[in-house]
Amino acid sequence: MTLTQTEPVRPPCGRPARAVLRLVAGGALLSASVSPLAAQSIAEVQVTPETMTLGVNQRQNIFAAAYDRQGNLVPSAPFTFWSSDTLIARVLRDGTVVGVGPGLAKVEARVRSRRASLAVLITGGDSVLVPPGSVLTLDPTAVVLLPGERASVAAHAVLEDGSPVAPGRITWKTLQPDVAVVDSHGVVTGVGPGRSIVQATSAGGLTAASPVAVEPAEFALSRARLSIGPEGAETLRALVPSQGNRPVRSGIQWHSSDTSVAWVGSGGIVTGRAPGQATVTAAGFGQERSAAVTVHRAPEAFVVSPPAAAGPIQLPVQGTREVSAIAEAADSTPIPDARLDWTVGDSSIIGFDAATRTLRGKAVGSTTLAVRLGGFDPVVWTVDVIPGLLALDSSRLGLGVGARATVAARLVDEAGKVLGPASGLEWSSDRPEIARVSGAGTIDGLSPGRAVITAKAPWGRTATAEVLVTGELMVSSNRSGAFGIYQLRAAAGDTLIPILVDSASNLQAALSPDRTRIAFSSNRTGSYDLFVMDADGRNLRRLTSDPGNEGDPVWTPDGSRIVYAATPRGGLAQIHSVAPDGSDARGLTASPGGNHSPDVSPDGRSITFASA
Repeated sequence: MTLTQTEPVRPPCGRPARAVLRLVAGGALLSASVSPLAAQSIAEVQVTPETMTLGVNQRQNIFAAAYDRQGNLVPSAPFTFWSSDTLIARVLRDGTVVGVGPGLAKVEARVRSRRASLAVLITGGDSVLVPPGSVLTLDPTAVVLLPGERASVAAHAVLEDGSPVAPGRITWKTLQPDVAVVDSHGVVTGVGPGRSIVQATSAGGLTAASPVAVEPAEFALSRARLSIGPEGAETLRALVPSQGNRPVRSGIQWHSSDTSVAWVGSGGIVTGRAPGQATVTAAGFGQERSAAVTVHRAPEAFVVSPPAAAGPIQLPVQGTREVSAIAEAADSTPIPDARLDWTVGDSSIIGFDAATRTLRGKAVGSTTLAVRLGGFDPVVWTVDVIPGLLALDSSRLGLGVGARATVAARLVDEAGKVLGPASGLEWSSDRPEIARVSGAGTIDGLSPGRAVITAKAPWGRTATAEVLVTGELMVSSNRSGAFGIYQLRAAAGDTLIPILVDSASNLQAALSPDRTRIAFSSNRTGSYDLFVMDADGRNLRRLTSDPGNEGDPVWTPDGSRIVYAATPRGGLAQIHSVAPDGSDARGLTASPGGNHSPDVSPDGRSITFASA
């Protein structure tokens, strides 16, 4: 005779553990429970294990224990055992479960009015109709239903390598018919709240099971509003928010308030028929939910900006850019209700706010933004997010021959806000014989003329600056007939370089403080007026147009104004000033004797002039 202690049966929470002893004598198994205190009334029954899996003809003991209200083990409780399906599993008087045939059964241990149960799965069989190693699986692996809702469960047999095999005829059953029932085709119907198990058994003895939960809950519609065009279609779905927003599989009746505007099918597919408004209602499970449907005019054009064919949209990190997409009717008026579907290729590179149609750069890289309108091909933009837009601190500068200046490159956003310095740039000059540039943006003026300096970033963005190189002196000469304006280099005093030489008399040239512009007096319009031009003679602009004569131009130190003498017909000269673009002309003196030959102090606060 051998005495062994088995795994303890777990008592109710907070109660002392009780041991179950097995006494083996001559191959017979006897069970006894040991308790420090006996009780007469039974309050609870427990069984171990909670679930069991056996093969056909295999057997295993279950262990049952009874407890009174104080948690004391009731010794010698008169247990009886019961099986829900003896063609699947039998249970002997001593609690031994024997596998009979493939399937799922429930086994109970009963004593007086108390009972405890476990699920027993019997696998395999004496005759195998499917290849060895086959496994039966169910899809879905778990089912959640509303009371009255139906769902289909499919059984599939596969080999170990995943290749399918024919499972043969499938037999279906549920463990708790008061919770859910299943028909011969695997359609499960929720009956009442609770949990059950649906089991499938193949003709070859393969078995699989899925848990079923039936829970009352409210459903909602996937969208509260729909906007579609005539002949357009959208799908409304009934969802259960408290169950992970799963779709309701059956039991929903759909209705449209105006089928001449919008029609809805049994699957929730809403089809537009004519412009107007309608309400689509979903009813089922004692509930009703509605969605507003707008059927808009049919779009005849799809207008986007910028055009996708114009090339990639370049966007700096943290920079923004607006795009637009408008559906238009036949009369070119917009259709604001037309549904546009926006898609971002990689949301780690760009973000997009569909409400404001605003792109925002997140990280350096390239991705796409797409917009779709029903009935039209999708529009797809390529969006390149770059470290920043490239800008130079000066877009125009003047140098004397032999002079040097440095321009700084910066990264800016779309609004021009500085993001930081730019580095790794490639610098070049289109006229290196006039202005030469080094890798640090340092420019050397070599000879009179105009050059364009370009800074190019590694991602392809460029920024440019115009450089005007001039001689040391500006002079007027009539060597070609009429007086023209020339520049003169001190190192080559016998060489005059023409700037403006034509049939008019051009006199009194004054170079701007930044050496990029020249103010002068010319009679090309009849009387002598003031003009301004670039330092190389381009972009001539008239500043004054009074009937008299204007001359003696001189720049203020900051280059913001030109001071000059104006002599009206039959009058005396007085001092005036004007902005370099010809605006904001002002009279500065009105002395009876007249004033001329102005000059401006280095700090720009005073003007000297000759007065009669």
